[in-house]
Amino acid sequence: MTVLDAEVIVLGAGVAGTAAAHVLTRAGKRVHVVHASAGATSLWNGLVDGLTGDVSAEEKELLGVLGLTFARPRPRVINMFGMPRTAVAHDSAILDLEACRPKLIVVPTLPRPSWDGRAVSAMLETYAKGDFDVRTVAAPKLLSPGELSAPDGTVALGLDDEARFTAFSAELESLMERWRNTATALLLPPWLGVSLARAPRLADTLALSVGEVSCGLAGAAGMRFAVRRDLHFAKLGVTVTRGRCSAVSAAESGISLELSDGTSLRGTALVVASGGFVSGAMEMPRSPAVSDVPVAQRSVPSLSFQAPFLRAGSGGSEVRANGSVFGTTPEDLIHTMRSPSLLDALGILTGERGSPLGAEGLRVTVAGDAVADAPRTFGAALRSGIRAAQALLQR
Repeated sequence: MTVLDAEVIVLGAGVAGTAAAHVLTRAGKRVHVVHASAGATSLWNGLVDGLTGDVSAEEKELLGVLGLTFARPRPRVINMFGMPRTAVAHDSAILDLEACRPKLIVVPTLPRPSWDGRAVSAMLETYAKGDFDVRTVAAPKLLSPGELSAPDGTVALGLDDEARFTAFSAELESLMERWRNTATALLLPPWLGVSLARAPRLADTLALSVGEVSCGLAGAAGMRFAVRRDLHFAKLGVTVTRGRCSAVSAAESGISLELSDGTSLRGTALVVASGGFVSGAMEMPRSPAVSDVPVAQRSVPSLSFQAPFLRAGSGGSEVRANGSVFGTTPEDLIHTMRSPSLLDALGILTGERGSPLGAEGLRVTVAGDAVADAPRTFGAALRSGIRAAQALLQR
């Protein structure tokens, strides 16, 4: 069995875990991040919501580290359906109407199932209310035949290749020739690179503002986050172990974390930023569908790893089995008469400053979607990770 020593362990590498590791490392702590699955942050659309009130200097710094643009007045961006909306901050590849103040936006159209340029243009023009004009340009050769049916993230990853990007850029130059003296912005799908920032280079080449719409689930924004996070961890000197947590327990030195491959980590403190159902940190195990199973023994939603001092629940109390053979009635798991749904609200019960209920005396805090009843937004998770780390530093 491999045993690793750490000063502070952060379980999870989504935005909450990244924020916690950032703060702890900047405070001089030796941080070890453990994560396995892609998590909810990989499904992110590139927009920051939920960062309410004043945004602190530390929050602004972290947004910048992650390649996000924070501005005042608030950015006005465009979603994948062509509808403008505001956000606290956004992936730097996304077109900001507030920043570029366009007079004429050009939108390419091409035979691709996931991109209807004409519909996007029509919706955008409806919302423009005369502030700017929108035109479409046919771009049948902008993507290769294989890219036409590939996911947006795959297209974005392909544009990291210099030869592919050069060809893409040349095709756009040709398409935009007729608009050279009138267009002020070019709106593209979420394709502008993953590891490399392609929007600024296209803006220089075409001499106009270039940016994306916000992406759908599992698009380029989540992939970019992972790249920037890993680069930042390397810069900070954060140790990262890929593996699935199977158990967390109190140890003589503080905290012990066991991975499914048999690796053990020992630390003096822990930030649990493992997420919820989407990231696999919460699960709904099956119960035997037999009538003679006592209600108390039926499965209920719980953490996917063993943690005696962490209690899963919602609304201040643990989830308990009821009369359903599935442990929790279906109506409690969907958006019907109950709001918010248990799928959104279930997490680890915490008290003040992110401390888990029932873990008195342990240096443990909880952040992000792992917290019961917490908002499931990028901004709220970022702020939660920072505060969980700060609370740990004050103990």
